[in-house]
Amino acid sequence: MIKVTIPIKTVSEANTYEHWTKSSKRHKIQKDAVRVCLNGKLGDIRLSCKIKVTRIAPRRLDKDENLPMSLKWIVDAVCDIIKPGLKPGQADSDPGFDISYYQRKGDIREYQVEIEVENNMDISENEKKIIDFVSREIREREDNVIKEMESNE
Repeated sequence: MIKVTIPIKTVSEANTYEHWTKSSKRHKIQKDAVRVCLNGKLGDIRLSCKIKVTRIAPRRLDKDENLPMSLKWIVDAVCDIIKPGLKPGQADSDPGFDISYYQRKGDIREYQVEIEVENNMDISENEKKIIDFVSREIREREDNVIKEMESNE
């Protein structure tokens, strides 16, 4: 299991009314922070895996709507590291990801996000082999499409 804590503030994207450049900058900072903190640490993690994301802040958010929205860009970045090569924000839709959201009350001005990633032990060795095979096939097809596009230019 890999566990990292990132000192970063998240806000509910559903309740923010701000200029698009401000939210875009925040999203980029969140994604970059995840990439820096998890760089090289997810080597053994494969699909089917469990991702537990915990928001730590002085104020709690609505757990059903606002909490997942506040962690959207962080989850996107984690999933993109595990399953690279897709369009931004698409990797987390893979059914091999078991994503759960939590929150904990922090001290005043304490803002953090804890990320825990572990291989899902609930699958058999045969299922792991199938998942690995399918993942390799998808990557090879994506590489072939990219090579075709580059040769057509």
